[in-house]
Amino acid sequence: MSYHDEPEEAMQNNGVVIGITAGGYGAEPYGEVEQGETDALQGYRVDEEVVDAIHVEVIMTTEEEEMIKKENQMRVITAVVCGMVVLAAIVIPVAVVVSNNNSDSESMIITPAATDPPTMSPTLSPTVEGLREVISGLAPVTSFETFQDRSSGQFRAVDWINEDPFVAENGLSPSDKRFVDRYALASIYFAMGGDQWTICGQSNPECDVAATSFGWLSNNDVCDWHMMICDGTDVRGINLGSQLPLNRRQTQLLGEFPSELTALTDLVQLHLKESRVTNIPTFLSALTNLEELNFEDNEVLTGPFFNFSAVDFPKLRVLVLTNNRLTGEIPSKHGTFSTIREYRAGTNQLVGQIPDSLADMSLLAYLDLSNNLLLTGQVPERIFDLTELRVLSLHSNRDLSGVFPAAIEKLTFLEYLRMNGTAFGGPIPNELYTLPNLQEISLRSCKFSGPIDQSVQNLTFLLKFDVGFNLDINGAIPDVFGEIEFLQVLKLDNTGLTGAISEAVCNATGNSYGEIKELVVDCSIDIPDGCNATCV
Repeated sequence: MSYHDEPEEAMQNNGVVIGITAGGYGAEPYGEVEQGETDALQGYRVDEEVVDAIHVEVIMTTEEEEMIKKENQMRVITAVVCGMVVLAAIVIPVAVVVSNNNSDSESMIITPAATDPPTMSPTLSPTVEGLREVISGLAPVTSFETFQDRSSGQFRAVDWINEDPFVAENGLSPSDKRFVDRYALASIYFAMGGDQWTICGQSNPECDVAATSFGWLSNNDVCDWHMMICDGTDVRGINLGSQLPLNRRQTQLLGEFPSELTALTDLVQLHLKESRVTNIPTFLSALTNLEELNFEDNEVLTGPFFNFSAVDFPKLRVLVLTNNRLTGEIPSKHGTFSTIREYRAGTNQLVGQIPDSLADMSLLAYLDLSNNLLLTGQVPERIFDLTELRVLSLHSNRDLSGVFPAAIEKLTFLEYLRMNGTAFGGPIPNELYTLPNLQEISLRSCKFSGPIDQSVQNLTFLLKFDVGFNLDINGAIPDVFGEIEFLQVLKLDNTGLTGAISEAVCNATGNSYGEIKELVVDCSIDIPDGCNATCV
């Protein structure tokens, strides 16, 4: 716009219209201005100077308008950029916090509480802070250093239980026994290969072997987990060993026990037949309520034999450690187990003599020290004073020696006598044939001598009689064997017996119930035609 153009707008000032041009070399009123009204003007453009004015519109050139427009645009852009920077400064830290709260807890940095842990709230949210509180609450059970290893069974267990719906739904906290039991079982599961279970585990919870049980780490009470035993809500037993063989192999515990096992203070039974436990930890003695311990057929179980006493396990009734690789001598302090009924340690690598103190286990019903190979010496005669014995199994210990004392007649409850493959010898006492409940007499490959007395017929429940490979057993084969109603196995081979098999014995042979299915004698024995016997 040139200074000759008309102004875009006129303004009233005390009734006088004032027009101002911009861009010229002077100022020129559009109308007459009275002297008294000139004070109303604050200023106008004179000699190329722009003077601010009130109630006056400054008229600019196109170039000036463009310049102002660009300046305003730059101000807007600058304001927007600044706003975005401020917004980013607020949003990004918040996003990081949220992301950290939702990320895998293995990426968390956990620090111990500087003071005593606060009282736990009934429910815990699955947050870093919640995890810290749980770890602090479990301090009496697991050390903080253990939790530092994020691959440990304990850390995986606490991470799991921190987000466990069952805990939240039931208002449990680390001060509750049910919470601690749940955490301890989860630690055992993660530390001992529970991830490898093919049934009844976290990744495959189906337990079709027991329709009423649920997989370990399920959202159910631990008392409903697979093969758990409870009294109310108190955990009394882990019974994985009592399943069918296939199911035992699908739910094996592997390796060493974590110390969290001792948190199961009410545990009465620990039955892990056919698992893969590798040691018997010393801290096991903390389970003072334990009554049954069964690690049969773990095979990889090594280390010293069970080095505990009744001081550690005052209620122990069953100790089964058969078919493992345990070493060392049988501790004489085992005689202090006054409540024990079943003591089974066959097929290990035990050495030395059988302690006389074992005869102090007056309630003992089942004694098995078979197949240790390196047991030596005389079997204490006092063993035959254990009047509660049902099973006496010392077989396959070739350096064990001794004779049957007349006191054997006290074993009126004895059902199975297995001494084969030992150096036991001497005459077979007639007192043996007075035991009314005997079902098996296995004396094969020993050093027995003398005849077999006719009083053997008194053993009315006898199923098996084997004295093969006792070269000094002599005399005739008693015909009364044909009168023993339930006899199924009769082995008399490689002995000094002579004569013939009686008709009564031959008539008792056969494959039906109540018949002798296996009759084995020396080929020097006369076997009647049609007699179902084998000579070797």
